[in-house]
Amino acid sequence: MMIHTLTKAERLVLEEMYPVGSRVQLECMDDPYGKLKPGDLGTVRFIDDTGSVHVSWDCGSSLAVLYKEDRCKCLMKSGQLDILFKNLSVMPFESFAKLKTWLEEELRPVFPAMSFDNNRKGELEVGLHVDAFQMEKAKIGIKYQTDDKGNLYIEKCGWTQEPPGRKEVSKKVEHKR
Repeated sequence: MMIHTLTKAERLVLEEMYPVGSRVQLECMDDPYGKLKPGDLGTVRFIDDTGSVHVSWDCGSSLAVLYKEDRCKCLMKSGQLDILFKNLSVMPFESFAKLKTWLEEELRPVFPAMSFDNNRKGELEVGLHVDAFQMEKAKIGIKYQTDDKGNLYIEKCGWTQEPPGRKEVSKKVEHKR
């Protein structure tokens, strides 16, 4: 195996393809001693100077995907979940069951261990049960209301913890005289 040093362009492409915290699925890995198999899911930790994508695999392994030897595909980046949140907040649902079904269709392929906690009326917490998007044990919080017909309307949805680097900047308004 020859060690490869990344060019700046290669690094930029890899960082765009596999941002830290994104969810990936293994396509192939040429490691006779590894227990990973195609289809295994994980979360990108970092990309090193040789182009290897270091992943925390859901099965507990931490083998890197070697540049130009192994393959994985990115299933979801944080921006895709931001779009999901935006879409979710404008969609009405006929029932709580329909909301759960929609979430499962969108998220279960990427977060197979996800779970729902609906202990408080009008609130749903979706546990993803993996470290993802630079958050430990990422969770989604959804606040909703129902009308007298049982239709459900999302009031607010998003992460239950603040992702690093996404803190809201305080908005100071200065009045000029």
